[in-house]
Amino acid sequence: MFIDIYKDLMKYVNRPEAPSGEIDVVNVTPVSATSFHIDDTLAACYMANGTLINDIWELKTGNRQKIKIDYVHSSLSYLSFALLYQNDHPVIFPDRHRVWPNYPIMSTYKTRDNRHIFIDGVYPPLRDGLLDLFNCPNNERALSTAIIQWEAEDLEYQINKRNLCGTIVRTSEEWKNHPQGKVLSKIPPILIEKKENTAPVPFLKEGRPLTGIKVIDFTHLLAAPVSTRSLAEQGAEVLHISGPRVYEFLPFVIDTSFGKTNTFLDLAKEVDRNTLIDLIKDADVFVQGYTPGKFKELGFGPEDIHRINPKAIYVTVSCFGTEGPWATYKGFEQIGQAVSGLMAGHSSLENPQLLPAAVCDYLTGYLCSLGILTALYRRATEGGSYTVEVSLVRSGMLVESYGHREGKEASGKIPDDLEPFFTVSKTAYGDIKHFKPVIQMSETKGDWEIPLTPLGSSLPMWRSDKG
Repeated sequence: MFIDIYKDLMKYVNRPEAPSGEIDVVNVTPVSATSFHIDDTLAACYMANGTLINDIWELKTGNRQKIKIDYVHSSLSYLSFALLYQNDHPVIFPDRHRVWPNYPIMSTYKTRDNRHIFIDGVYPPLRDGLLDLFNCPNNERALSTAIIQWEAEDLEYQINKRNLCGTIVRTSEEWKNHPQGKVLSKIPPILIEKKENTAPVPFLKEGRPLTGIKVIDFTHLLAAPVSTRSLAEQGAEVLHISGPRVYEFLPFVIDTSFGKTNTFLDLAKEVDRNTLIDLIKDADVFVQGYTPGKFKELGFGPEDIHRINPKAIYVTVSCFGTEGPWATYKGFEQIGQAVSGLMAGHSSLENPQLLPAAVCDYLTGYLCSLGILTALYRRATEGGSYTVEVSLVRSGMLVESYGHREGKEASGKIPDDLEPFFTVSKTAYGDIKHFKPVIQMSETKGDWEIPLTPLGSSLPMWRSDKG
């Protein structure tokens, strides 16, 4: 199945498949405890990313490399945020006694009309807003008692009207018939559009595949920073920017920060806005992972970025896409699973359960990097600036569209020995044990050139400008 999915992905980005024998996928064994083809989908996504990296390498050198992907390693990367060790101790979440996914304010509850709704209070303002709406404490019994008083559609409307986060658990057919589902059904999982007609921008001849590419990473949580981490893995210079008052989770920060410098900018301050403008002038890629429209309001939408830098690639990672009645709704991994039909398809509509992997986040991240690599390739060969769009829900719809595995192998099993997939990096957080890069190239090693750094630990400047 992963070969078929790979072929589909290459069609989505309008690129030829790799020559026969170029990619070797080994250790093909189901890992994820679900009948959905999520292992196959992620393996296919790594294959597609590897193909585009090789296309870029061929532009630079005239040669192509051999690619090796361990299927089990790629499947486990859905869980890389949960498989981190700091000086031999597991990296844990806040409220350790409420370990995800058994977290009351991030869970599924029955409504009065016997539907289920997933509420997501991942950030403190979302948590507090939901608890204010329900007028109850943050425990399962109190939330169940409050939510059972609501009709599902009324509650969904009230949650999102308050700019909070929650959705009815739907089947895939229900979602396809929903107004927002209809919008997403008409667009591909990776939307790449050419904008300005500018001269080609060739890749540097020296270095690794993405040496010389500068990426502004104005993102948070998982999907968007996963995409930029994969660019850093191939030699891109990635500057991650966050607000000094933005709350983040340590496991997510550690998992997605390898190979990046981290800085703070407060866009409410003119001096920081001007700093961002100066950074954009030299950037090749601008990635933002906040609610669509937010950066446009701040003066950094696609048109603004292309006015500052006509050769830039503008990337939007969202939950529901950038068009349609739900485009500005908030959403995270669990919302993507709940609304797209993944939860119901994995379990049942009567007793919906999350898939045991961050499938929407990581898949969206690697679909995003595939879109960026494609846009960079096109910019180098035909010129122009580009926009790239991906969304958690559209990624969930992609997985759902491939249906289920059959028979005894419908559910996989995590192997007992994971050591071959780990490495240890010395960082500002101590010795961090984490997953190695999945894509192995025969000539250029996938790796991160700089150690993991904490949020806000660097000045807002390009690393290559320091010397």
